[in-house]
Amino acid sequence: MILDKETPTGASKLIFDLESKLKFRNSARKNLESISSSTEISPCKHKELKSACEQATYIGTYAPLSSWKEPSLKLSHRSKLCYPKVDNGQMTFLNSSELHESKSLRGLKEPSTGQCVEPDLIFVPSVALDKSGARIGKGGGYYDRYLENKQNVIKIGVCLDEFLIDQIPSELKQVHDVGMDFVLTPKKYFRAKEKLS
Repeated sequence: MILDKETPTGASKLIFDLESKLKFRNSARKNLESISSSTEISPCKHKELKSACEQATYIGTYAPLSSWKEPSLKLSHRSKLCYPKVDNGQMTFLNSSELHESKSLRGLKEPSTGQCVEPDLIFVPSVALDKSGARIGKGGGYYDRYLENKQNVIKIGVCLDEFLIDQIPSELKQVHDVGMDFVLTPKKYFRAKEKLS
């Protein structure tokens, strides 16, 4: 962490931002110890989400990482579901429900085969979200890179209730961070107050 009292700029600011995010993620990970277990969410119990899922050609979802106690999603639209796959640092979505241990990302399950598709709606796993739709992920930037030019995709950030906060501090936000349109937790669902991207 940069210790000078002046506000960092340029490369120093980037290092400060990355170190701040890393500290935040490490703190969140420690707090997971106090959470008993991961939970399941039924997005379609919310009328707006149910309608969006019914209208979508493809729904981007994820296989929850147990190490992060990510909520699992109970979705009934099996033929529409697609899962992320990462190759050479780039994420795509494959229309397949056969998931296997990733060869490149430890602990992640992803499809090894399937048709490459463009989801209309994506459930985005998040370490933390705030009420404006700002998101902190796990640090790989895969979702941010995938979503940066996808203006018409409905983005639904998913996190545990314990990590839904009023506002993510500005030093943790970066220009390439893509904001969410909606926020979903095991207990809450709402439209983000302001769309960030």
